[in-house]
Amino acid sequence: MSLSQKRIFGLDLVRATAISLVLVAHTIDILLPLIKLPLVGPVLGKLIAVNHHLGVMGVELFFSLSGFLIGGILIRTYLATEGPQDLLHFWKMRWMRTLPAYYAVMLIIAVLNKFIFFLPTSFSFFIFTQNLFTPHPPVFGEAWSLSVEEWSYLTLPFLFYFLRHNKRKQELFLPVLCTYILALALLRTGNAFHPLYEDFDKGIRKLVLFRLDAVAYGVLLAYFHYFHRERLKKLKLWLFIPGLCTVLFITVLNYLGTHPRFNYYNTSAGFKFCMDAFLYTLYPLCFSLILPFAWYIREPGNKVFKALITRISLLSYSLYLTHAYIVLQLMRHYFPVSGIRQSVVFFLIYVCLAFSAAFLLHRYIEVPFLKWRDRKKTLV
Repeated sequence: MSLSQKRIFGLDLVRATAISLVLVAHTIDILLPLIKLPLVGPVLGKLIAVNHHLGVMGVELFFSLSGFLIGGILIRTYLATEGPQDLLHFWKMRWMRTLPAYYAVMLIIAVLNKFIFFLPTSFSFFIFTQNLFTPHPPVFGEAWSLSVEEWSYLTLPFLFYFLRHNKRKQELFLPVLCTYILALALLRTGNAFHPLYEDFDKGIRKLVLFRLDAVAYGVLLAYFHYFHRERLKKLKLWLFIPGLCTVLFITVLNYLGTHPRFNYYNTSAGFKFCMDAFLYTLYPLCFSLILPFAWYIREPGNKVFKALITRISLLSYSLYLTHAYIVLQLMRHYFPVSGIRQSVVFFLIYVCLAFSAAFLLHRYIEVPFLKWRDRKKTLV
């Protein structure tokens, strides 16, 4: 999003919720020693039990929101496209938003891997091919979703580029987008019969090959928001309720499928097939249904709450990049935790360092590049 654009509080709230779910999922186990305490323990135990599923929801929400935000830009670019320069302009605008901070973090990770963690840093991370057709390496695990997004940004505009001279290109946008989504959904369904990889998480959720449509569901809702805004506004609650209920329902199913007590994923062939084939169609689709409602959420009267949500939203990308592999991994490397007091102190220091690292990355990498991008766009 351009720095000059008016922020929409509801979408900021969605983005802040998504990064909060990811942060809780990746860090809640720091407080594991507190599980022995009488009041905090039971609540903490339940959070730790579902931490993986919270992270899944957070990332899927990011995918849907990302597609919704770029959807309008993609449609405008598509309708105005006359030559390759328009396509290149779209990619340049996207890459200036995502790549500078990512490459800055990758350089830091390369240094950490060489001198502290003593792990290899594959060049594939720099061209987003580390999980294109094979499971993501254990290094910088969060990068799998960034790879999915970047390949979506690359393929979706390229798909529409070939229709630029068609007189009916506005009418063709929706059927082409739906064909793209359907083809990839069918690919996952076909894989469910004879899975390419048995690992459900690494072999489906985190594989670009099977997740290219994750962003496209947000684009689908952006299409209706762009061309049928008033009708979508009237339907926003009717989309929000089934969307949210379905998200909660499939999250419960996912929990039952992986919980040691039930373990339906490994004991029921039918359950396994449905999860492999349909889970990652339903997640981004249903989260996308929530977004029209979020668009119309009014700004709160409480200025402190609004400022907090806005700040977390602004830092969300930098937080995602730095919170786990750089800050948390580095802290755990030097300061192992083994006790209630230590875990609380560790957690508080971690939160301060995570937000500080995100602030620095946002302030000195993200913002300067976005300002330069927007200035260049104005001059053109």
